[in-house]
Amino acid sequence: MALKDTLVKAISEIRGEMAANFQEVANLRQELTLARTELKRAEHDISDIRNSISLNTQTSNTNSSKFSHEIADLQSQINGIVGRINNIGSSSSSGNENQAAQKYKNLSQTISQFTKRLNDYIKEGGNDADKIRNIINSFIENVNDV
Repeated sequence: MALKDTLVKAISEIRGEMAANFQEVANLRQELTLARTELKRAEHDISDIRNSISLNTQTSNTNSSKFSHEIADLQSQINGIVGRINNIGSSSSSGNENQAAQKYKNLSQTISQFTKRLNDYIKEGGNDADKIRNIINSFIENVNDV
């Protein structure tokens, strides 16, 4: 009888250990499922971040290209103004030295005001192409009025 009781007791202990092991396996499966879900969320977040970075890079490149184009236009317009100033200097030989000197002074003031305004805007961190375009257009209007 003692042997039977010992066997029953041992079998009960084995069953208890098996039940505990099955519960531990079930818990591990549940944790694995949760980990997979979290991993999928992380992959989705990484994908969103990559897309956002790509979009920001494209936007930055577009803005940089627009800004470079605006600067090139500005350089072209400044070259035109320099040409006009040179023409004023050559027209002074026709006898209108005082008028030419006044035009030159007015153009110099206009250029000085323009460069100060543009430099102040850029130093403040401005990089809006529309604002720069407005500053340039205002400058061109002022030069045409001179």
